[in-house]
Amino acid sequence: MAVAWIGNRDVLVPHAVEHAATLLGESRCPVITIDADVDATRAAIALARRMGAAYDHLNDGLAQETALFTGHGGVFLSPGEALRRADLLLFAGELPESAIPFLEKLHHSSPDLSGGQARTFFSLGANSLPDTFTADTVSLAVEGAGPAGTVAALRACQSGRRTAVAIENFDRFSSSVAEARFVAVVCSGHGCDALVLEMLQGLVSELNKVVRASMLLWPASEAGWSSALISTWTTGFPLRTSYFSGQPSHDPWRWNAVRMIESGEADLCLQIEAHNRFAKDGLKVIALTKAAQPVDGAAVTIAIGEPGIDHDAVLFSGLTGTFVARSAEARSTFPPAADILRAFVEHLPNDGGVPC
Repeated sequence: MAVAWIGNRDVLVPHAVEHAATLLGESRCPVITIDADVDATRAAIALARRMGAAYDHLNDGLAQETALFTGHGGVFLSPGEALRRADLLLFAGELPESAIPFLEKLHHSSPDLSGGQARTFFSLGANSLPDTFTADTVSLAVEGAGPAGTVAALRACQSGRRTAVAIENFDRFSSSVAEARFVAVVCSGHGCDALVLEMLQGLVSELNKVVRASMLLWPASEAGWSSALISTWTTGFPLRTSYFSGQPSHDPWRWNAVRMIESGEADLCLQIEAHNRFAKDGLKVIALTKAAQPVDGAAVTIAIGEPGIDHDAVLFSGLTGTFVARSAEARSTFPPAADILRAFVEHLPNDGGVPC
């Protein structure tokens, strides 16, 4: 079975690596998009440093979450703490599929550190809740208003200010807050934009005047959060960082991979595991993915193993709020992405070695 291609032509992996390294070495403005495990992310950042590239993730929700942390900060809690303490939960916006096991745990358990309080659930535009929540969740809504308008009205009413619109079921929410011991606002960049996330954090701050409250920010992409954290401890900056100047530089607008490609700034994109189809003249694409055929439009495609499935890996878990080790379910002959990325470095001219 073919595992590497130059264009649509089957080749041996070493030949594909050599050709890809040549393209990387010739690139004037390369970008790397990362959706990978810890080892591959470290290797990708090392490659970016070695060749002077920008690196990013293709998930817009992750960018919204990163902006909340870097631009505003806030009060956050872990999933484990929410399970043990939260007796009032407000689900805001659509949550990613990876949150479903956590939601099921919330629904079928009671907080053991809440003084015997039972959980109450409220929803603000959270249309992705499992069916088991349907009968137990109270909806907060403002007729004709979107998420931002509803959160604004909720904050105003909760603070005792007058509003021009009524919030459905606000009285039930207000009385539940008065009786609660710990409020958790569960949201994600998957279903909330930067403005809504900032406003929800404002709601958390205001609730803390009368009750303990915190935000549980579920990652829009678990792999993306893994990459953001690894980038932060490696360079001091999260994703949307570059080594074009030789030193790490963080700029959420300037190093946005999609913007760089669509504006014609980038002439090469190395995509690791997750892929967007960029139909841009002059853009060369190198794709590392678990595939049985070449990626459409890619100059080089190399099939790699899936972390935790084909090889052992360390991955970020939204359920635990930290990194977890996962053993391979069935080892395959597909190489890990990290091995291919390190091979690229070895083929670059004036090799200085992998720095991390």
